[in-house]
Amino acid sequence: MPAAVRRREPGIVTLDSAPTRQAPSRLALACVVAATAVMAWLSQGTQAFTSADASRVALLPLSTDAIILALAAGAGAFLLVRRGGRATPCLLLALLVLPWVPAALPPVFQFWSHSLGLLVWIAVVLVAIAPGSDMLRALPRSPLAAGGCALIVFAVAAWQVSPSIPGGDEPHYLVITQSLLTDGDLK
Repeated sequence: MPAAVRRREPGIVTLDSAPTRQAPSRLALACVVAATAVMAWLSQGTQAFTSADASRVALLPLSTDAIILALAAGAGAFLLVRRGGRATPCLLLALLVLPWVPAALPPVFQFWSHSLGLLVWIAVVLVAIAPGSDMLRALPRSPLAAGGCALIVFAVAAWQVSPSIPGGDEPHYLVITQSLLTDGDLK
C-alpha cells in the first residue's frame, strides 16, 4: 500500500494530501554539504589540453574568494536540506566532476566545465527552490518534451563549442606543424 494511503476505519480509505518525509541522517547531510562545496570549488577551476592525445593540465583556485564561494555553496545546501528541501537536485552536480576525472574520457565530458557548469548550477538552484518541486513529477513524460529539452541542451553545447573550431589559415598551419613533428624533420 502506498505511503499516502491510510486506513482509518474498516472499508473507508482516505488519502493524505502529502506523505511525510523523513529528515536525512547526519551522515547524509554531511555528504551533501561536502559534495556541494567540492563541486563549487571544482567549478571555479580551469583546464587546458596540452596535446592531441587528450592529455590536459588542470588548475584549481586557492584564493580566499574561491574558498568563501565553496563554503557558501555548502552552507546553502545545508540550509536547503535542514529547512525541509530535497537534496536530490544536488545529484545533478555530479556532472561537474566529469571534466576532472583523470582517466582518458571522451572530450565531450569537457562540456560540463566553464559556462555549461554554470547552467548546471542554475538548474540545481531552480529545482531546489521551486515552490512546487513535486509538480515536476506531474509533467507529462512525452517524447516531445524530452526532445525539446535535448534540443535546448545540445544547442547551448554547440554554441559554446563553436568558437573553438580553427578558421582561416589556422588548419593549414596546424597540419604543417604536425607533419614536421611526426616526420622528424625538426630535431
